[in-house]
Order: sequence, then C-alpha cells, then structure tokens
Amino acid sequence: LLKAAIAGVREVDPAARIVLHVSSVGLSPGDNYIKAFYRHMVDQGVPFDIAGLSMPYSEGEWILNQYTTDCWFGRVQETVSYLARLGKKSMISEASYPNSPRGQKGAPMAEFPYSEAGQAAWVREYLRFGNNNPDMAGFMYFYPDWYPGSADNPGVVAMESYGFFNGDKTARPSLQAFKL
Repeated sequence: LLKAAIAGVREVDPAARIVLHVSSVGLSPGDNYIKAFYRHMVDQGVPFDIAGLSMPYSEGEWILNQYTTDCWFGRVQETVSYLARLGKKSMISEASYPNSPRGQKGAPMAEFPYSEAGQAAWVREYLRFGNNNPDMAGFMYFYPDWYPGSADNPGVVAMESYGFFNGDKTARPSLQAFKL
C-alpha cells in the first residue's frame, strides 16, 4: 500500500520527497518500535526519503520530565543516528511544548517551565539541534496557531497552551525563536 501510494505521488511529481511519519520518540525502550518500523520499511523497499518522528506531548503521560535537556537530545540523536545508518535523514514531523500548565498532565522538563519563556527556550533548543545536525531534514511545530479561547471544546484546552499567540492574537516569544 505504501509503495503504491508513493508511486502515485511520484507519478504526479517525480521530484516529491516522501516523509514516512511514525509514532513518538520515547514510547518504547531505546525507541525500538521506531527503529524496527523503519528497518522493516527499508528492508521491504518502501521508497521513502525522510523518517518523520513525533515528540511526546505533555497533555498525556510522558517521560520528558525525567530527562535533562542534554540527556533527552542524546536519546533523540541516538535514534536519528540509527536512521542515518539506514540511509535516511530524519525530520521532527510533530512537536509542541506548552506555554502554560493548563490542561497538562505531564510535569515540565526541568530546564523548560510551562511558561512563555520556557516554551521559547524549548523551541530554540529543538531548532538548534536540527540546524546543527547533518542528519536532520526539518522541524515542524504542531498547533502554533492555537491561543487561549480559540477552542469551543474544553477537552482541547491543552492545545491552546501549545500555541504561539496570546488571546489577543499577538505573538508569544516562542515565535521569535524561528528567526534563528
């Protein structure tokens, strides 16, 4: 199915780069699930270009509060290096960090409190990691357009905390991090 879908995309655009996106880093010990998935895709000849990775979200149970920044990025680097040995660059396809504790279940990382400054520092750290890593192809921040009061559903208040805008739609400091 994946081979056929990729063939269809490349029939329309032969230069298309294919990102195959899988579940979160940190969900299995040593990211064995991610590594096994991509190893199998390579072994089966699925012609994708980039391994897409998700980062954990704090509105659910997560493990990032158990890591220092250096230790966490060491773990991400180990997975990215494994994928590079398969001949694939990696991309952070999905990542967000809250600017407020509203709706969050997981505790913040020690260096990045759930605040505007903490969110901005977290974004800068991810961008620094990606920009200085030859095995990385990109970074996509999820939910940048959310702001307090943007959702009618109280069940998604956590996503409002991921956004780069205040309720009056002025930019938060985290948006400035993209000027790196």
